[in-house]
Amino acid sequence: MEEIFPKQPFTERLEFVGSITQGEKIAEGLHFVLQFTKIKEGLITGCILGTQATFREISKVSALPGPTLQMCSQERTPMDMKVTSDKVYWERVTNISSHSPEMLFKVADLDFHNITIKRPLSQDDIKERHLTFFLCGPKTMWTVFEMREQSFTGDETIEVLDTHITLDESLPFEIEIVPHYFYDQTPPPDGYQLKTKVLALHFRTTKTVAELTDEEFTTQAISITEDLTLLVSFISRRWVTWYSYEFQSNKMLLTYVRQARECPSDSIGHYRSVIPLHQAREFLKLAFTNLRKLRASSLDLEMPIVYFVSGLEAKYLEEQFTVLFLGLERIKDLFAINKAMLENLPRSEFGRLKSNLSGIIQSAIQTSEIANRVQGKLPELNRPSLRTVLEALFSEYKVEWRDLYPPENGFTLIGTRDSLFHSSKETNFDLFNKELHRLQALLERTMLAMLGWSDIRNSPAEDERKWLILDK
Repeated sequence: MEEIFPKQPFTERLEFVGSITQGEKIAEGLHFVLQFTKIKEGLITGCILGTQATFREISKVSALPGPTLQMCSQERTPMDMKVTSDKVYWERVTNISSHSPEMLFKVADLDFHNITIKRPLSQDDIKERHLTFFLCGPKTMWTVFEMREQSFTGDETIEVLDTHITLDESLPFEIEIVPHYFYDQTPPPDGYQLKTKVLALHFRTTKTVAELTDEEFTTQAISITEDLTLLVSFISRRWVTWYSYEFQSNKMLLTYVRQARECPSDSIGHYRSVIPLHQAREFLKLAFTNLRKLRASSLDLEMPIVYFVSGLEAKYLEEQFTVLFLGLERIKDLFAINKAMLENLPRSEFGRLKSNLSGIIQSAIQTSEIANRVQGKLPELNRPSLRTVLEALFSEYKVEWRDLYPPENGFTLIGTRDSLFHSSKETNFDLFNKELHRLQALLERTMLAMLGWSDIRNSPAEDERKWLILDK
């Protein structure tokens, strides 16, 4: 039988005996092999090796409806490594009936959406606890800089500058953004040493477990990492996320790996960011606090930022415009709920108006089918228009849009949206391209204002703004 998952540089390969469960059903004594990369987001692939008896064992769960499975390794001693996953999916289940009953083959291919690897430790002298999140996506806006010195022997000394992350919150741990180095080597006979690095958010606490439990430490750190990567994604205009973390205490080393959002870009030019590079740390400190205040007041910008970055990474102009406008509409809806702008009139008052209008429609339109169509539109009269809510939103946060148009032009984005969404008109590429850039700038300005940031020099850059106001 050929080797399963041949060793690749900077990957981890695990092999163990364990079980798969689905609901109350369980298949035990299974031989698992799985592999994942340690240096970037990627698939966690795995399989089950066995015989025809193994196939019969996993048939206890593979034939059940519902794809989600749970996996757990078998522990023979308290010091054994434990591997678990709460999101496992069948890729393929195979039975080779022509093989002899004892012949080994790949019985199933599995797709793991996450895995947790727990390795017990016994180091009572260690008082600190560490939690390190490994990041993928553009590194530029984290503003981490290294100084290297190399001696005549080839030895390197590396000094990392400005690693401390300062937030306007009292936290029970310190946060740093640092390069994390991984080492590996090529297969024999060469055995060359390999080294690479990824950027990592590192949390360190000296609090005791009584003061800050492992679960509290991990939960708080995950929440902070999610918000920081969301904000860095926004100002980078590209996805930044974490794909793995390692937790270390005096009792265990725990590794968690997940299938993260793909981050195709590794770096960006400083001219591509929403804010100037030198202001990134200042922005994160201010925006982190305001992002959480907005969320607490039911104005959560998470999905608008998700739509914003997804829209910029979309392939086609129409797709970009659609997803970006979805982000603007999400903010509009949150604002309308927050400001009680969901209705023009109280329901009882509008009910009386609707009844009067229904009578007029029935009298004026003889064809009942057409009269019913018109009456079906009446509920929309009590909903404030998109323009009305956007004007209130822009006024509340002092968002300027007029400098994105020629002096004599009005706000045209709603008309462009209606034409794209509700008609089959052929798109004027030059006009639509400008409207797309206006929408991007407007969405950036709105979210910057909501996050308390007033510098909009990059939304858009001045040369782009001059292009937008050309009446051509």
